[in-house]
Amino acid sequence: MHDNEELENKLTEKIDKSIQTTPPVSTSEAKQVSSKLFSEREGGQIITLVKIKTATDTNICSIFGINLSKYGILLADFGNSKLKLFSSNFDLIYEQSLPGQPVDMTFDGEFAFVCYSDQKKVTKHGISNTSIVFWMEFPTRLQPISLTVFDSRLMILFATKESFDSTAVDDVHIEIRTGSSIDGTMSYDSDDECFNYVEDAKQISVFDESSVVLSENTRVTCYTVDTQESKLLDRKWYYKSHNNNFLKKAKGVAKDSEGNIYVCGEDSNNVHQTSSENYRRNRVVISNIDKPICVAVDEANDRLIIGCRIRLIISKN
Repeated sequence: MHDNEELENKLTEKIDKSIQTTPPVSTSEAKQVSSKLFSEREGGQIITLVKIKTATDTNICSIFGINLSKYGILLADFGNSKLKLFSSNFDLIYEQSLPGQPVDMTFDGEFAFVCYSDQKKVTKHGISNTSIVFWMEFPTRLQPISLTVFDSRLMILFATKESFDSTAVDDVHIEIRTGSSIDGTMSYDSDDECFNYVEDAKQISVFDESSVVLSENTRVTCYTVDTQESKLLDRKWYYKSHNNNFLKKAKGVAKDSEGNIYVCGEDSNNVHQTSSENYRRNRVVISNIDKPICVAVDEANDRLIIGCRIRLIISKN
């Protein structure tokens, strides 16, 4: 399903002819979950383009954040400056206008936190199964470009010179916060070659209590964190563009229950799968999609949900 006729024509040209486009997955279909490991499944066999444009939207939907919560599927729509909450079948539950265009969104189980393309602040929103409620906002000294929940607090990645959309090297600044209170500013040994690519980072994610993952243009890297010393200690693993697995402008990442990491390549127009345990096990699971920004693993319904600059995609594995 598409936003409009003009967009539909564009999408038809971009989707590989070998990929089947189907209606949204029904509840009965979702229960037919594969018994194969995620690393052994064929990716991109069934692609669904999901309509998430609402009656009050005036622009094409650009999805810059996805979270699968107990309340539904929470999306950050850059194009229409909104938070949107949908059911698992993508029926709209609620939407809320935002004070700017969201470039990242994270959720702690009760509240969503949002940062913006051109505003030095973070907003907090209460989420329930029937509503989204603005809670508060707090200003920041620098421009926040990405944020994630870390140890029940916020970890925020700031730009000092470049924008969230740039791939240029910047002076990366990372803070751990409890609301407006700064608990610590992360440092690292810039002379250590393990940290050579930190300054390329434009997105930050957390998968466990002791490490963070930075999206660094042509690679993603997982670093061990010492919260007591507020330091990035060492590099646990990394995945980079190589051979035919071309990765450019790495953005959103997600992790499944088997330890596989999914990485969006916005400018390489693909989604990669790699293992946090075995760096030799990696591949491109979805290709020929236009500008993927963020990804979520919906294991209950056996699918990947991918937010792009001009649409939302579901890949049924």
